Amino acid sequence: MYNSVIFDMDGVLIDSERFYFDRRMKYFDSIQMEPASRDIKDYVGSTEEDTWQKLVQDEQLRKELRREYVLFRQENPIDLQQTLRTEAPRVIQELKKGGKRLLLLLLQKEKILSKW
Repeated sequence: MYNSVIFDMDGVLIDSERFYFDRRMKYFDSIQMEPASRDIKDYVGSTEEDTWQKLVQDEQLRKELRREYVLFRQENPIDLQQTLRTEAPRVIQELKKGGKRLLLLLLQKEKILSKW
């Protein structure tokens, strides 16, 4: 029997893939540039590096846009409450009721589990 459950926030408790894709498309719209593809399926499961190689074929332009995108990303952070998967609160509450210890892996400083 297990006493603890470890959750990875990114892609498990939150639907980050869709958010990151939409944010990148919003960035390209803001600079009035068309990426190589606007189909999310072309990017799902790709690393950040692979994603940018798919978005922008020209290496020099890609490097420049990635540098600019850092600021855009900071100005458009992920809303963890909005991207939280609908079933996540129920699953977390059930595990806590069952006496399980919950651990959360985060790459960000925000904490959303404090209310549970």
